Amino acid sequence: MASDSLSGGAVDTWLRTGASKERGKRSGTEVDSRGLGGDSVSGHGQTKLLSDWEKEWMQLKQDNDAEKNFTLPAFLNFLASWNASPWTEEGTGALPVDWVSAYSPDNALWVAVAVLRYQNDDNRLLWVVASKEQPGALSVFNKKLSFKSSATDVLKLRLSEAEPESDLLLMQVHLGNQLIFDLPDLHLRLFTAALVASDKDVDREKYNQLLLARMELLLGSEALFTHPFADYEQLSVLLSPDEQLKVVSWNVQGQDFYNRFYGFVALRVKDKLRVFRLNDQYRNIKNPETAVLNPNRWYGAVYYEVLEHKYRGSVFYTLLGYNAHGPFSKIRVVETIEVIKGQPRFGVLMIEVDGRLRRRLVYEYSQRANMLLRYDAQQAMIVMDNLAPSEQYLQNDFRYYGPDFTHNALRFEKGKWLYLPDVDLRNPAERPPRRN
Repeated sequence: MASDSLSGGAVDTWLRTGASKERGKRSGTEVDSRGLGGDSVSGHGQTKLLSDWEKEWMQLKQDNDAEKNFTLPAFLNFLASWNASPWTEEGTGALPVDWVSAYSPDNALWVAVAVLRYQNDDNRLLWVVASKEQPGALSVFNKKLSFKSSATDVLKLRLSEAEPESDLLLMQVHLGNQLIFDLPDLHLRLFTAALVASDKDVDREKYNQLLLARMELLLGSEALFTHPFADYEQLSVLLSPDEQLKVVSWNVQGQDFYNRFYGFVALRVKDKLRVFRLNDQYRNIKNPETAVLNPNRWYGAVYYEVLEHKYRGSVFYTLLGYNAHGPFSKIRVVETIEVIKGQPRFGVLMIEVDGRLRRRLVYEYSQRANMLLRYDAQQAMIVMDNLAPSEQYLQNDFRYYGPDFTHNALRFEKGKWLYLPDVDLRNPAERPPRRN
């Protein structure tokens, strides 16, 4: 996963569930930078003195790869403390020549972007955001770019309404012909940044509620249903292979070190889009492996893989998820979903373990351990570590469970997941059950 970090800067006054309705000043902007990589000190038609921003930027560009990595955090901190307003001549004149900037259609936000080039390492996209309502602070982000480009490629920035008369603020960055950054709503990215930066539960709750409202608005857009939302890196976004189910999930850790989970399921139902907010109840669900659940009563997890299977005209979805839980143990989940009368139902009776059917599998284990749980496409199975206590007297105390270097699997056959114990991942043929 690419790195995308926030460095300083407050965003409190931008965090709202809808962008400003005052749209008369600008209709959206798209600007570019020609001759990216130059060190010219000419701008606005005349020679000018270098600003502090330009001086710091030119020094950073001249560093070798190792020096760049060492000095980049200091440069990001410098940007976070930059206090000139982009709505003044002094502020606009401070921008280095190879940075590109634009204002939001309502003139409330200003964004500037640049590419920091490396000789042998991945280049980085740097971008900053300022709010007219809250002068004197920039939010600063950076992201690794996983491809190479020519020094002559033109950097282009676009800020506009994602859809006509929409509250969604589209931000796109192109480098040459490549789309290198794509936010269908910039405000949502600011919400997640504020949430991650918060260190108090009251602030986390405030920003999370704004994030929930904004995400519901975003998922309600038919035009964005298949958008991968890849640049919202603090959120997990999955789209089923048939493009009929979209799941968004995330967690918020409290000051007590326990995690709470949030998310949405969006469905295409007879060419209509339906969005369901998920209500995490995992701590209150007894016997979770046999419980029938729904969006209002959800076993919370951050999902990282979605599978789709069809059998006798029915479509089943399987989700693999991670639940960070608390300070002593964590959880992995194999969840099943089917759509009944336009509603998602969590927990299909389709996982067969030792001759008995279950609706989901839940594995709890030590915070100090890691558990393998993923789909192996080559073997067409879900493969997982087998968990065991570190000592026999610690049976059922999951704080002390971890992998025992053996593996199990699930294989889909005739509408069911069949549990296969003791599978050799080098040779997935089924073995006899262990005797311990």
